[in-house]
Amino acid sequence: MVLFVYSVISPLTNFILAFVFISFGTLLRHQFIFVYPTGPDSGGKIWSNCIKILVTCMLVAEVTCKWAVYAGYCRVSRTDVLVLSLISAWFVGS
Repeated sequence: MVLFVYSVISPLTNFILAFVFISFGTLLRHQFIFVYPTGPDSGGKIWSNCIKILVTCMLVAEVTCKWAVYAGYCRVSRTDVLVLSLISAWFVGS
């Protein structure tokens, strides 16, 4: 049902979103150049904390995925989960 409704408005959505993208791009560029206050800028001090939180959330999501696969709730092969673990260990280690 949703697919039928979307297929009717899909061509219109492209033009509307193109207009919004162009107008927001201009507006946000103007705000960044002329309106953005540089006083409260920390110089990137909070960036490392955000990345640590992001990596922690990624590892929690991975453990949840492993639990779902090994408990039998998902039909993903266990080798896929092993590859995901190896990539995550390589990412965290680097």
